[in-house]
Amino acid sequence: MFSALAFFGILRPVMAQLPMTFSGYIDANIATHRIESFLAREELPHKSVDPKLETGAVVIQPGVVNWGHGDAQVTLPEIKIRPGEFVVILGPVGGGKTSFLHSLMNELEGSEKLIRSNGRIAYVPQLPWILNGSVRDNITFGSTENELFYRNSIAACSLEEDLSKLAKYLPALIQYADSPQSTGTMKAFVKYLRSQSQ
Repeated sequence: MFSALAFFGILRPVMAQLPMTFSGYIDANIATHRIESFLAREELPHKSVDPKLETGAVVIQPGVVNWGHGDAQVTLPEIKIRPGEFVVILGPVGGGKTSFLHSLMNELEGSEKLIRSNGRIAYVPQLPWILNGSVRDNITFGSTENELFYRNSIAACSLEEDLSKLAKYLPALIQYADSPQSTGTMKAFVKYLRSQSQ
């Protein structure tokens, strides 16, 4: 009798873990299938430059693009963006703003036939990925040969004064861009500086 009670006492924590084990297995299985389907997708062709357009111009033909097979489609309107023109994209949540921006970089299926541009396009996400390192490391990605590029990026974004103030009052933020004290402003600096390299 006592040995049976002791056996069930030992078995109880194991049985309590069983539902969580099944749940973890199901989550891992779903994640594996998603990663596998992503890696098995066909590579999209590189964005080609149209030399007939002015440098910095973008022309969008009306049409439909999508993220992949069976995914939601996004309808692109006809748009002509002249060099130096400031364009704002407004819309509700889920309205296709991010899809529109990704189609400019030829990351959606069908966009290579609808988007023509002459020049480089940089995408600056709302939530940037920050390296575990300094602001410099986040811009040059650890390369020591990019000092001139780093300085030019700071000058192009007009951030010399801001970064010098941060270095004076909060040196840890310059040294560790991903520190817990790192503000949204610091992350914004990093993403704008990084866009210069795209």
